[in-house]
Amino acid sequence: MPAWRDLSPQQVADIYAWLTTLRTKADNKALSTASIAQGAELFANNCTSCHGVNGDGQGPAAALYKPAPFDFLHQQPDAQEIDRVLRQGVPGTAMPPFPTMSAAQRAALASYVRSLHQPEKAANTHP
Repeated sequence: MPAWRDLSPQQVADIYAWLTTLRTKADNKALSTASIAQGAELFANNCTSCHGVNGDGQGPAAALYKPAPFDFLHQQPDAQEIDRVLRQGVPGTAMPPFPTMSAAQRAALASYVRSLHQPEKAANTHP
């Protein structure tokens, strides 16, 4: 594998996404219905233009961005990573930080985003 400096931003994003699938599912706790509902509202208001209505990374603005927005259907980031991204954004991408979002809102949004993951579809679409 080449040094990470020799990789394109998309290749780095792809490797990162793959590495996050290797994490243990320790934070895969039961998600409360109220938290997911609040997260769904936050997602609809803040995320769908890039990540799409169903979280597949194919929102109306997605074609404008390289690397492409994250696909939550096929890859499930852990809650701590979602919280970090919401607080700090992702440098070198179109993903901005959300500094006015409270910790409770970030947790609700993380719960909703994690609920979008569909491992059975991911197994059928990736060799």
